[in-house]
Amino acid sequence: MAAPAQRVWDLLFEWERQGEWMLGTSVEVTHGDGASVGSSVAAWTGAGRIGFLDTMTITAWDPPRLCEVLHTGKVVKGTGRFEVLA
Repeated sequence: MAAPAQRVWDLLFEWERQGEWMLGTSVEVTHGDGASVGSSVAAWTGAGRIGFLDTMTITAWDPPRLCEVLHTGKVVKGTGRFEVLA
């Protein structure tokens, strides 16, 4: 992306807006502020009632560089990582 790292970070972690670039997905913060270790997020991917819920907990938060999550749902498991490099 032709944008400063902070701008990219700010767009990535407006959790509720991720559906604008993750098609078919809606995201909400379910615990905490969504911007710190221990916060939880839930993402529904699908159409109507057909799809799956991806629940996750933030395990690392180092803006504007790194966010790691632990996926805790029934379908998606393990760790995920967003890393923004200038």
